[in-house]
Amino acid sequence: MRKLFCWVLLGLSAAGAWAAPEAAVRQVFRPERLEAGATNIKVVQPIDEAAWIWMKGEDVWGAEALAADAWADPPPPPCSRFYRFRRAFVSDGTPLALDVSADERFVLLLDGRPVARGPHRGLVHHWPYQSYEVSGLAPGEHVLEAVCWQLGNHAPIAQLSWRGGFILKAGGTYDAQLTTGRAAWQAGRLVNTRLTDRGTSGTYGAGSQCEIDGTSFIDEAPARWEAAAVVRPKIVRNRYGGRRNGWRLFPTGRPDPLHETKTPGRVVNVAADLTRPFTVPAGGKADLWWDLGDYYCAYPELVVSGGTGAEITWLWDESLRTPDGKKGNRNAFVGKAMTKGFGDTFVLDGRPDAPFTTPWWRAGRWCELTIKTGDEPLTVKALALRETHYPIVSEASFDSDDPSLTAIATMCKRTLENCSHETLCDCPHWEQLMYSGDTRVELELLAALTPDERPRRTAITLFDESRRGDGLPAMAVPLMEGKDSSTYAMCWVMMVGDYALKGTDPAWLKAHLPGMRSTLDALARYENAAGLVAELPGWNYVDERLGNYGVPKGGLPGEKPGALINLQYLQALQGAAQAEASVGETMMARRWQEKADRTAASIRKRFFVASRGLLAETEDHKSFTAHSQCLGVLTGVLTQTEYDAVSAALLDFKAAGFGPMGTYFQYYLFEAAFKIGRSELFFNHLDPWRAMLAAGLRTATENGLVECRSDCHAWSASPLYFFHAGIAGVRPSGV
Repeated sequence: MRKLFCWVLLGLSAAGAWAAPEAAVRQVFRPERLEAGATNIKVVQPIDEAAWIWMKGEDVWGAEALAADAWADPPPPPCSRFYRFRRAFVSDGTPLALDVSADERFVLLLDGRPVARGPHRGLVHHWPYQSYEVSGLAPGEHVLEAVCWQLGNHAPIAQLSWRGGFILKAGGTYDAQLTTGRAAWQAGRLVNTRLTDRGTSGTYGAGSQCEIDGTSFIDEAPARWEAAAVVRPKIVRNRYGGRRNGWRLFPTGRPDPLHETKTPGRVVNVAADLTRPFTVPAGGKADLWWDLGDYYCAYPELVVSGGTGAEITWLWDESLRTPDGKKGNRNAFVGKAMTKGFGDTFVLDGRPDAPFTTPWWRAGRWCELTIKTGDEPLTVKALALRETHYPIVSEASFDSDDPSLTAIATMCKRTLENCSHETLCDCPHWEQLMYSGDTRVELELLAALTPDERPRRTAITLFDESRRGDGLPAMAVPLMEGKDSSTYAMCWVMMVGDYALKGTDPAWLKAHLPGMRSTLDALARYENAAGLVAELPGWNYVDERLGNYGVPKGGLPGEKPGALINLQYLQALQGAAQAEASVGETMMARRWQEKADRTAASIRKRFFVASRGLLAETEDHKSFTAHSQCLGVLTGVLTQTEYDAVSAALLDFKAAGFGPMGTYFQYYLFEAAFKIGRSELFFNHLDPWRAMLAAGLRTATENGLVECRSDCHAWSASPLYFFHAGIAGVRPSGV
């Protein structure tokens, strides 16, 4: 078990004294539960014996529902409300074991020291809780606190909620003292942090900007304390099968994200050393352009003294821009400005050593800090980032005598780190969403670096749990509003097939096969007599460079079946057969393989053009894409007799009449290149990454272009996988 990194802020918190220095907190993991079973019907885990608590009267339905035991769905969550819960307890020196969760988020503090954040993101009906063990507690009195909040429609769009709540289950002698619903917890409202709006940055999913007055939520003390109210009591067995509404708790299998304090880079517009305290005089203004030198996801950290009435605005962006809106070279700043900054404002009340941070992390390479003082001078005592991402422990590395390849590998790894958090995400600055198409690529990248399969299991589980009634999973999870895509549903099925090759737990895989079957049965409803699909629901995205918002021919309403989407459907069927066979489900494996064989034969019959040795996009054979040739190779629709024609076409898109290909789909291009034994295809198509490096980028862009929306997009990190799986040839047997 790894030690949980403990947050340390300067100055005393609202709780008072620090924990004894010998006290240590480490994350532990409860046994994995693969099925909902009797969750919320009877006690299935220790945390079910705890109640959910909240601030009394903050939800108008709560008291009435509690009195009647009528657990109706609550109204939409309130916007931007923060609370502090506390409970004093006496330690006899024995270790403290606890399970904890909240809606939406919590920071757990022991004697004023923040020791954990959570809960890990999930779905209401698959809500995670985290577990910890505290050792080395000095005998005597201590205080356990939790700062919890709900942001409502100000939250990042990947942050779900049912209603406000906090739950904690303590073990052993601490049960009666700390378990919510048994112990007398106190609650208080916090008022210093307000969520404003998303500003002009255009960020789609990062949540709202903050205005924090006086000191931030972690350190703020409420004006008054009162007894916390139970908003959902502990689980009691219902003999008639009745299930409590709301959260269905599952133990997390994910380690907590890393949190590392850093002050990287340099201020470029004035002489300033951010590693040392500095003072802004009364009536003064300081404008700092901070080039972090790399791309970061981080909580901003600020500690100040004095400066009553001063205001500090801390904005983030991926790049400064020229007056015409271009990003250009990311290292450059002369003639540029931060025109789309996204961030937060801190208003100071003059107290000494006042710490500030935000409830969610920010992302980018450039920061702009504007400090305006009033009648008092302000001393900035600490200015730093607390970098956060999933703790990827790389057990593989890549180096080359070609420096450009090593630089590309470094850039791709940094891209992957910044897109790996409690869940994987597409882009950290803009959406922060786990899309299944993106995720399949990310999981293969992670597999090249580490045997840690927990991100793979988390992703497969959340997409499985997101399936709607007809079996199709959401395009992205978690997500406040639903988003559907049949092509991305196919990618989820492929992830299950990938696990059969690279996962280690057949029982875990077998638990997810019913969901996979349901998805394929849902897609099969759109087959015609030849076994080809068309008129599929949702946004049938494959590659934005195809036009039509990334939807290929055959993917829009009213169109006849197209080759590319059916090749992706074929990939899903083949992956399903692979998954079933790996756990001994021979009859189901045969079913999917027979469907796959039929689909492959129909694709070849209708779309293969013998005179070119290539697959057309439509049955009239008038258009061709590189995309279909790649999937034709990977699915076996194009055989070795066509490999020479495919190779020639993929070496020269223009001569073959192909349009461009985005970096997302280049994962499949590279995979095809190595399958047919033409590694030069891989090297010849690395020019977009070389151009990104030349433009000063530290992470790979969304579409491989220097001028783009997102400067950090996980699907564009795919070369890293092929340095290992292609050049070095490190793959599971049979791949």
